[in-house]
Amino acid sequence: MLTRGNLRAAVCSVAVIGLLLTACSSTASAPVSTSSAPATGSSTPIDPTSSASSRSVQTPAGTTPSAESPPATSATGAWPTGLTPAEQASAQAALDAYAGFWRAKDAAAMDPTGQDWSAELSKYADSDIVLGAMDYLRSLIDAEQHQQGSVKLASRVVSVTTEAVTVRSCFDGRDVTVVDSAGTAIDDGTIRAAGVQTALVQAQPDGLLKVTKLINPSPIQPC
Repeated sequence: MLTRGNLRAAVCSVAVIGLLLTACSSTASAPVSTSSAPATGSSTPIDPTSSASSRSVQTPAGTTPSAESPPATSATGAWPTGLTPAEQASAQAALDAYAGFWRAKDAAAMDPTGQDWSAELSKYADSDIVLGAMDYLRSLIDAEQHQQGSVKLASRVVSVTTEAVTVRSCFDGRDVTVVDSAGTAIDDGTIRAAGVQTALVQAQPDGLLKVTKLINPSPIQPC
């Protein structure tokens, strides 16, 4: 016999698993599922850029991430060996853009009404990624919810081509909690598993490298 508590836990589990590991993104990553309403009648908004929403996204020709063993990395471990100085600069810029996007998005989700976050997000991601993130923020505002905690990333560049820099990251959202206006946890993150998220970072007309796709394997690929 299901108790009310058991029913609540089961429903919340379904909502969160559908949400986290879609990290990219990626808008891309790369991702979207539906959410289920908790027993209280509130629902947890779905974040289309999170690695929790598990879906795959078509990537441009020649930039599809490989599922094979990673290439040998440089002494820093941040990118493959053999890159030219220019390619190393692009690799570092791509890592900065990916990390910057998640810092901005976490800050926005913690304080959705604090400001118009689109300008900050646009420093690191293209318009499609920003649109997905802003839709998520609006859903938090509508539900009178916000985020506590931030994601953890362990990222490295796996390839640099003329079309894109591919970043692969272990995306861990287990420290993220979504709470309502009273501070009650809607989703406490305990059932979130860390998973792989791949981001494509590409040069924009202004010359800046920005995240253009977030790719999450389906099923979730553990780190």
